[in-house]
Amino acid sequence: MQASKKDVLNRLATIEGHLKGIRKMVDEDQYCVDILKQSYAVERALQKFE
Repeated sequence: MQASKKDVLNRLATIEGHLKGIRKMVDEDQYCVDILKQSYAVERALQKFE
């Protein structure tokens, strides 16, 4: 089943949001475990994108 353009754009927006969140967390010196949790969320989102 092929994803529609809207679905692809939504997934990319989700990934982009996670990455922006990670960047902000690093900038604010957040706890590394929390950053790793977010990076895992990005990994899962990328797997769904494939």
